[in-house]
Amino acid sequence: MSLLSGRWLRRWVLLRRRMLLKMGQRVGVHHIWLTGSVARGDARWWSDVDLLIESDNSFDVLLLGNWWGKVLGRRIDVLYPTLVAAQGSEFSTSVWHDAIPLHD
Repeated sequence: MSLLSGRWLRRWVLLRRRMLLKMGQRVGVHHIWLTGSVARGDARWWSDVDLLIESDNSFDVLLLGNWWGKVLGRRIDVLYPTLVAAQGSEFSTSVWHDAIPLHD
């Protein structure tokens, strides 16, 4: 098992949460949740990191994902609550069930 899989990867993200929050605040992100396999603790060494965000501003999500990816050394999928809701109630329930808030 890779050091950065499963619960280790979740800890890695949580230890860097303040840096992620500062970077997000620069572009107007108010809330960030870790979700998906990393939040559940069953990520594999190849897993990406799913971050759910709330923001009042429109900005380049790909750029933000790239910034965060450099901090974490992983590919980042940035999700919005409206995008999650549009995928259907089963998907939305799953995402929010796994979500771990990174914000205060």
